[in-house]
Amino acid sequence: MLSSKYNITTDTIKWANDITDENSLQPNSELTILPINGILYVAKENEDIAALAQKYQSNASLIESFNGLEGKAPEVGTKLIIPDGIKPAPQPAGYSNIATTNIFGSTPAMGSSARALVVMATVMARSVHMVRGAVDQSLATGAML
Repeated sequence: MLSSKYNITTDTIKWANDITDENSLQPNSELTILPINGILYVAKENEDIAALAQKYQSNASLIESFNGLEGKAPEVGTKLIIPDGIKPAPQPAGYSNIATTNIFGSTPAMGSSARALVVMATVMARSVHMVRGAVDQSLATGAML
């Protein structure tokens, strides 16, 4: 399984490659493999890192650190990795998404895995690895990501 090989979740691979049906993958497909679990996001105009952190259940400081932003806003079109980010489930039409907060009115504090990623981020390459041919015969025979 690719997720085991690269030590990331199946969801991370699916989200980075806009895969909704893993059975649609073919041998020799080109996939984007992130160096850690999370979301690959393309920055838009006037992007707010805190809002991204809230939307994807991550931490703004961790996003800035991992992407080398150092308090600066990302340039439009910049690919950002949102460490430990979780893609929100699609909501039905007319649904109002209200952010979850704790009893103190703030988002939960950075967890131990996120703190560990801050340390790892200084060691790991900050690039997204393109893996050509990583989808091998096992995928063609029905193995999961």
